[in-house]
Amino acid sequence: MRVFREVVPSEKKKTQPAVRYQEARVEKKVEPMVQMPPRVLQPRYTPEEYRSLYKKKGRSWKSYYVFAALVLICAGVIYLTFFSEGARQAMTEQEPSPTIGDSSVTAEESIPVAAPIQEESTLPVMNTVIPQKIRVLISAPGGGYTHSSVSVLCGQDSWLQEEETVSTLMADQEITLEAGNWPYQSENIRLYSADDEARFTLTSLTNSLGDPPAYRGCIEITPCDGGFRIINEIYLEQYLYAVITSEMPESFGLEAMKAQAVCARSFAVRQCASGKYAEYGADLDDSVSSQTYNDWPETEMAIQAVEETRGIVLMEEGEVVAANYFSTSCGMTADYADAWQTEGPNCLSSLKEYSAPDFGDLSDEENFRQFITSSEVEAPEADTQWFRWRVTMTKNALETQIGSVLPGLGSAYVTQLDAARDHFESYDGGSIGELQGIYVYQRAASGLIGEILVEGSEKTVKVSGEYNIRRLLAPTDSALTLNDGSTREGMSALPSAFWCAEHTVGADGSLASVTFYGGGYGHGVGMSQVGAWKMAESGATYQEILEHYYSGVVIGTMG
Repeated sequence: MRVFREVVPSEKKKTQPAVRYQEARVEKKVEPMVQMPPRVLQPRYTPEEYRSLYKKKGRSWKSYYVFAALVLICAGVIYLTFFSEGARQAMTEQEPSPTIGDSSVTAEESIPVAAPIQEESTLPVMNTVIPQKIRVLISAPGGGYTHSSVSVLCGQDSWLQEEETVSTLMADQEITLEAGNWPYQSENIRLYSADDEARFTLTSLTNSLGDPPAYRGCIEITPCDGGFRIINEIYLEQYLYAVITSEMPESFGLEAMKAQAVCARSFAVRQCASGKYAEYGADLDDSVSSQTYNDWPETEMAIQAVEETRGIVLMEEGEVVAANYFSTSCGMTADYADAWQTEGPNCLSSLKEYSAPDFGDLSDEENFRQFITSSEVEAPEADTQWFRWRVTMTKNALETQIGSVLPGLGSAYVTQLDAARDHFESYDGGSIGELQGIYVYQRAASGLIGEILVEGSEKTVKVSGEYNIRRLLAPTDSALTLNDGSTREGMSALPSAFWCAEHTVGADGSLASVTFYGGGYGHGVGMSQVGAWKMAESGATYQEILEHYYSGVVIGTMG
């Protein structure tokens, strides 16, 4: 199922909760009308004087008509010049482009966010710039962004632009490029079509269905060391067509997909502003590092979900929120700060989704153990596949995994214990020796683990960051057992950082294996996609879904 994924934050910025002002209603008092006695008006002039007056002033009245007509014509010219849509666009093109990190967004490709319409409230000031078009970096087979070869099939008559030269490409014509062979004089080439429904198929790639993916918009190919980089330049809304299907199955229903569309749009906008992919000349990529894009083809329901929420984003304090989302909840969602050790939007706070029984403060290890191992937890997602899981890993498997991942995590996330001085210092990159135990060092009130201790015979290290912990303990060679009894193998990370560990020792007293009892899939911050499905099944609208998972957020529209 392709729903199991997550979105990580694109920027670290502290915001404050949105303020909702109530509009004062003033009732107007209407004074009663006073009855006046009828007045009899006497003629001012005699009939002869009227006729004489008409003759004298007739030409003056005509001049008034001419003057009024000239005034109306001038007003029309002024309106067309300064206030029409075309004039506004022309004036906008003369303004300097806003700075958005190091992204390639220009003034011609950007529009400000308009204020959302809310009953009985003032309209908040929107500060985020929304790109009309975005540039998506296409991942290469096997990882990275360097393609050793590129094959593009034109689905219709189109053009190839090489600097100032434009040549025609026929329908079904295919362009193939191999590393080390660049037959063009320009730094890159661009393939595009005037047809909004046109597609370019990258036959050198395959999607989750095993088919070559087809792309709307423009395909830009640039030679680089070892091959080529590919960027798909596309309208933001059309980009979302192929994000929704890659992130959520149609079986979740239209309202859940509409909630997903708003989240994906909001996240993409913040990602574009981050400048994360500026070195590649792109705004985001097509993987889970941004949002999964075009791994499944567009569907009518996905397009409908995007179009029925066109331009709608989540906002807080006048800024578009990076609306993080994940696959499945364990009965709790996580606070942004707990997941990524930095302050985030107030709407991304921990949410208790289970109703009974009450396990108290889940930062307490015993409380959390009872919560995660109980079969009596009442929650909307309790009957779903990833709500609970477990996996047993041998000491040898854990030592191999830890040894391969730990040195690459970096000093910002790994420190080692100086037992003599009883404090943590910089990790020297060496082996921990024989594994002796894995222990939770810090757990948030939601139950999410933020730091663990890995104890070895040579050193004990502290690892921080929920995703680092999940990678470090990935069950690559061990089978996970899911809530429905099915199994999964070859996972590159633990499903979540909502887990507790149970150690098993051998006859010699040394560690033999560790069993992890966990729940949920993903980082746990923001909207649970499976939870959105369950809410939609119960009749919730996409607005109700979003307001449930993003507390206090403003649902607004782009201009």
